[in-house]
Amino acid sequence: MSYVKDEVRKEKKEKLLILLPKMRFHISNTCKKIGIHRNTFSNWMKSDKEFKGRYEEIKQSKIDDSEERLYLLSQGIPKIDESGKLIGWEVKPHFGALVTQLKAQAKERGYGDYSIIKDDDENDTRNLTDSELIAEMENIRNRFT
Repeated sequence: MSYVKDEVRKEKKEKLLILLPKMRFHISNTCKKIGIHRNTFSNWMKSDKEFKGRYEEIKQSKIDDSEERLYLLSQGIPKIDESGKLIGWEVKPHFGALVTQLKAQAKERGYGDYSIIKDDDENDTRNLTDSELIAEMENIRNRFT
């Protein structure tokens, strides 16, 4: 590889990393804007650890920003009188933002999209055969009839 090609590649990588947040992380459009193919970006991600690391830092920064905005939406903006008493809302808390925040940050308290039910080994039915499962279901049905 020639020195000129290396310098051009380095400049394009830098330009991509600068433009990506401005282009709302749309990789294909950003690649087009700087004159490279989308596959070139993928190849850089695979072959250049420094580039990939910088990309991940920028991406994490965007996620941090989004989390901050989500938090602010979930809290709302209170309207407070001169005495410090809450008298209403400039912006009401956004219920959807609050739920999304809890799903992301409070899974262990049951706010995730699914729950994990821990069974003790005595009642663990994952390794039973079909006939054993049918017998177990019959036992359960008999208890309720």
